[in-house]
Amino acid sequence: MDGVKLAGFLIDAGAVNSPTLLEIGRQGAHTDHAANPISVQAAFMNGSVKGWAAYKVADSVNVHEGWGMGSYCVFTSDPTIEVDRGFEAPVKPGVKFHSLLAVSLGGKGRYNHVVNDTGDPAYGVETIPSTVTSYP
Repeated sequence: MDGVKLAGFLIDAGAVNSPTLLEIGRQGAHTDHAANPISVQAAFMNGSVKGWAAYKVADSVNVHEGWGMGSYCVFTSDPTIEVDRGFEAPVKPGVKFHSLLAVSLGGKGRYNHVVNDTGDPAYGVETIPSTVTSYP
């Protein structure tokens, strides 16, 4: 569809990659989080990867552009849980992100990167986000 805009998008993510609900052009004003209570890191693994990205662009996608997106984690039952990335996307010329952030709320969990392997870790009780201005 041409001319479709999406704003205020929120997904409550858990320990799986969610099915695609809607996939239309550029996304913006997006927030997401991973808040399901998990008791140990071993239960929150995706093969050898720690956790699941809150927002994942399928490997088959060639054109995608995300603006002003954020993801937070808050693992209340085990604050030592780590997630390797808040956002995951194939590395392709048409796949881009602008103004991303990942944050751990109150130090209950940790993001190791914002998007793929880019961006500083987000952790600690100060709840300071890690940001990526432009990707790739």
